[in-house]
Amino acid sequence: MKLTREQIEAMGAGPEMNAAIHEGVMGLQLQNRSILKHGGTWVGCRYVDPPPAYSTDIAAAMEAVDKVESQRVVSLRRIDGDWLVAIAVSACKVVDTKADKAPLAICRAALLWKLEREQSK
Repeated sequence: MKLTREQIEAMGAGPEMNAAIHEGVMGLQLQNRSILKHGGTWVGCRYVDPPPAYSTDIAAAMEAVDKVESQRVVSLRRIDGDWLVAIAVSACKVVDTKADKAPLAICRAALLWKLEREQSK
């Protein structure tokens, strides 16, 4: 699913954000979108877990940082009660965003980084 900057900035923590990170940043595919509503589902003969809780679990969010950081510098700072994340898209372009929780700020910034990379191609 193609997201705009406004949609990314408005997206809260939860299954949709986790799916967006899983597919857009991590490059993994969801077997079945119904797992977002039910927390897991059967696909054929096997059970498929939902994507990791990137938007609420700092350890999972750091997986997205690792994916992005292999490409660019990442900055995470706490300012006035919010978490600010900035990622360099190129030598002259930085995306940044903030949220009240670090994992959500990381997820938003990672999706904005991906969006900027796609638009610059």
